[in-house]
Amino acid sequence: MGNNTKINREKKKQREKLQFWSVKASFVAGVIVIITIIKDLFEYFLYELPLGVNAIYILGCLILAGIVLGTDKLDKHLNSKGVENFGTFLTVCSILIFVFENSLLKIKMDVIETIGILLIYATIVIGAAYLLISRYEK
Repeated sequence: MGNNTKINREKKKQREKLQFWSVKASFVAGVIVIITIIKDLFEYFLYELPLGVNAIYILGCLILAGIVLGTDKLDKHLNSKGVENFGTFLTVCSILIFVFENSLLKIKMDVIETIGILLIYATIVIGAAYLLISRYEK
């Protein structure tokens, strides 16, 4: 009986560890989605970013992923329900962003269509920020 309890406890710890790593990964994906929204809107409205700026963007995303996923420095701050909901919401919304960028943003749109896209992006980011900062009962 004691051996089964120990095995079950170890399985539960492994499951919780894997679930927390999944939360960290979805948080990184969410932050990268927000950064990508800003970069893509900047490129759409102003001009194409130089290759060096794109390299810095990629390097910054890789550094963020390395710090969050590869170290334990931010574990204390990322261990909350808000971070989990934030990452999950933005990971799902990244599908919408992918659709917009691969279809709608490649054609020139008039002002009303552009404002509609901006409102959708703003809704996504504001919804994610709300999920991140709202309080949840344990």
